[in-house]
Amino acid sequence: MRKTMITSVIALLLIIAAALFLVFGWPGFGKLDPEYQASQNPQNFVTYTIYQGDTLWSIAEMYAPADMDLREYIYILEQNNPDVLQPKSNLIPGEKILILRLPVNEEVSTNA
Repeated sequence: MRKTMITSVIALLLIIAAALFLVFGWPGFGKLDPEYQASQNPQNFVTYTIYQGDTLWSIAEMYAPADMDLREYIYILEQNNPDVLQPKSNLIPGEKILILRLPVNEEVSTNA
């Protein structure tokens, strides 16, 4: 009897905690990184028209910084173009997508 009551109280507390989380969220949860927010400036985007034979990989090869994993850049493309680049959808020639221009980390040669 006592074990059932303790279990019920714990379950009730978990339900209350979950409800509070849904209503108020977690402090800092969902806040965007300031660097990411700055990158979302419209001046940092170009419009790209999809051509026959284009793939997300080929587009990422053209626009991703050299030091970035192409899979990461493809994820950025998908996040910035959810209406066009839906999962498992084909690229349609003529459609336009937004391309985020990321700064390139330039390496300085130390060869003398």
